[in-house]
Amino acid sequence: MFALVDCNNFFVSCERLFRPDLTNQPVLVLSNNDGCVVARSQEVRELGIPMGVLYFQIKDVVRRNNIQCFSSNFALYSDISQRIISILGQYAADIEVYSIDEAFMDLANMPIENLQSWGDDLTRRVQRDIGMPVSVGIAPNKTLAKLASHYAKKQSKSCIIDPSSNHANYTKILEDTDVDDIWGVGRSNSARLKSVGIKNALQLSGVSESWAHQVFGVNGVRVYSELNGKQVYSLEAHKPPQKSLMVSRSFGHTINNLYELETAVVNFASRAGYKLRRSNQQVSDFGIYLRFKTPDGETHNQMLSAKLSVASNDTPELAGESLRLLREAFSPDYGYKKAGVFANNLTSANLCQVNLLDKLSPKIRQKRTKLMEAMDNINQKYGNDTIHVGAMDTTKNSWHSQKKRISPAYTTDWLQLPKVSGLKD
Repeated sequence: MFALVDCNNFFVSCERLFRPDLTNQPVLVLSNNDGCVVARSQEVRELGIPMGVLYFQIKDVVRRNNIQCFSSNFALYSDISQRIISILGQYAADIEVYSIDEAFMDLANMPIENLQSWGDDLTRRVQRDIGMPVSVGIAPNKTLAKLASHYAKKQSKSCIIDPSSNHANYTKILEDTDVDDIWGVGRSNSARLKSVGIKNALQLSGVSESWAHQVFGVNGVRVYSELNGKQVYSLEAHKPPQKSLMVSRSFGHTINNLYELETAVVNFASRAGYKLRRSNQQVSDFGIYLRFKTPDGETHNQMLSAKLSVASNDTPELAGESLRLLREAFSPDYGYKKAGVFANNLTSANLCQVNLLDKLSPKIRQKRTKLMEAMDNINQKYGNDTIHVGAMDTTKNSWHSQKKRISPAYTTDWLQLPKVSGLKD
């Protein structure tokens, strides 16, 4: 059996944790640069505000209904997510963190006498210790566990789908589930299924395996099999190493000067270097990405890359390469709206390479590795960018995304904790 724990309206719930006055009040969360809606409370959904709508299009609705708006606070959301995962680890040994607000749990070897009681207890525990409402779905496979979790949102207890012991409940849930809500179907396949009269999960489970394969390939057979109670997908407790990496950001304003753009790109290169070291990986193909407007008003995207002589995760080396590429591409006539760096063909940092044309000797590279370890340790202890490359001007941050409505970092910054004053005698 599998369990899926899904946080309800996660971003909104994180904001409400420290603002109890917003309980049962309409709340929404905006994307980078406060551009569009990425999370909605139930109250906002009932007002008909869709996901992804641009903020400027709903300003009047927000004002009329006194909707509280927040900029995305990913430091807060990530920290709350990690706290929830730590609780889940006390309930099951094998966990797959599927996203920031979802996690699968493998219950196959767990001595659980009553799955309903186990799921309800987990729900209460997360609510009590974190303050986060979650929905728990339990089923023989991942696809049905997702459906069960979705169904659990409609009730005040966890949901179990078990075709072998409660076929009536299993049939009802599948009949109530639109094909749009089936994990792994996707928008295009959903439209195709509806065009031939298949509108819910029960109807899809009743087709033949050959038909499922003919309509939407191998993935369709997998979905079909799991809807019928078979296990196709296993738990990915240890995900395979990523093969590529990108760090990018839309700017808070249009950039026209090289210095400010250099500061931003070096910042991204530094973040990429840290992420590579944290995952014990290195890159051989490294490049930059630029989005800009030309004088005639047209928007263009540009990517430049270079092959490093030796695979690396060294921040100064990546920063230097990004600056070289940027200076090659920059034009003062363009208005830059977004930039980033990307790393392809990632390999394990344990794989040592020797290149006779390498500008750095093996001994120097060993010293640089220790330098990066020291820099990461200092930054982890004293805060990001306490130690940084000189080209990253931390005083020039006007390029940062606009976050006019961001909430405090309640759980990660002592200086932003709410202050309580006692009454004086």
